[in-house]
Amino acid sequence: VNARLDTLRKQANVAAHPERPDFDEDELAQKVQQAARNVYGLALEVWPSEFTAPEFVLPAVGETDRLCGDAVLRNDPEAQYLLGLRQKRRAESAYQEFIARVKEQGSAVDDTRPHYADAVYWFEKAAWSAHPGACYELAFAQIGALGVERKVAIGLHWLYESAEAGVADAQFLLGRFYLRGKIADDRGFEEEFQSDHDEARRWLESAAEAEHP
Repeated sequence: VNARLDTLRKQANVAAHPERPDFDEDELAQKVQQAARNVYGLALEVWPSEFTAPEFVLPAVGETDRLCGDAVLRNDPEAQYLLGLRQKRRAESAYQEFIARVKEQGSAVDDTRPHYADAVYWFEKAAWSAHPGACYELAFAQIGALGVERKVAIGLHWLYESAEAGVADAQFLLGRFYLRGKIADDRGFEEEFQSDHDEARRWLESAAEAEHP
């Protein structure tokens, strides 16, 4: 096993440096595919015998791969934001499945937190690079305790950042908080907030000008 892990490490080093002139694009693709097959073979050796192992399928090469490269290797805030959105969609899909299981069975395990936590990880990286959309998503997660401990003050900080940057969703949400005098999410959380109709009008008008529905 150690020898095979060492082989995988060497193959990964090759795949991580496509700029090197040692291989053309087709040769590099073949090496990456072989490395993936080797990982699968290694996984089979430790796969519990009482369970059926999944069939080996090569991942599609496309936008997701480029996003991961841009987000990780080039620290691109837009790619980090898009990866966060991808994980958020997975979390939302898992949550809908969870609700359906609860309705059908009376109870179920909520396994959405890891997906939300992954989304927050990428949103936070992009937010610290002042990505407006990521600031809003991070605010939404912090206030709604999605994948992280609820921290309303931090959530409001990022909400203001995104609203000031012109994100209509953030402007609308902030305006609604001021109008209602409370912070609330769609899962039942509520907390008192300073009511201010002038601020509510300011932010709601900004959202309307940005054609927020």
